[in-house]
Amino acid sequence: MPFRTSRDDPASPDPVKEAQRLRLHQRILRDFGRIALEDLEIGPLLQRAVAQAARATGVRHTKIMRYRTEQGDLLAEAGFGWRPGLIGKARFGIDAASPAGRALQIGQPVMIDDIRDHPEFRLEPVIAEHGLVSLLNVPIRFDGIIWGTLEADSEQPGHFDELDV
Repeated sequence: MPFRTSRDDPASPDPVKEAQRLRLHQRILRDFGRIALEDLEIGPLLQRAVAQAARATGVRHTKIMRYRTEQGDLLAEAGFGWRPGLIGKARFGIDAASPAGRALQIGQPVMIDDIRDHPEFRLEPVIAEHGLVSLLNVPIRFDGIIWGTLEADSEQPGHFDELDV
């Protein structure tokens, strides 16, 4: 069960739309599984992953952040929909007030319906600059260790649900 912060309970999902989304997610996982089997370097693989995550969640902004123990931060390694120059340079905190940091710390997804003026989380300038309010952060595990986080962001409050996780 992900850590979720919201102001209201989500409405009951439409079963037909849920089934369509499940089929889309299955196609995306199948396609990405094929891509992952190709002999790709890590950079292109991560770029494909963020593009597929954007497709699956229906958002225009996704990024993968790598946890850097020496620097004590998360570095945006791959991204979809971000302004030029951000990927490879933008750094994010690993503290509990950072949505990505919280996912890293607790090892579970963190879903925020509306980060604006949220008492538990800090609104990062780059998130505000892009007009994003709803965030979903999911830890990325590799060999039993949390390597980083995948974040999907939306301009629409309450965009994400359990199926997105």
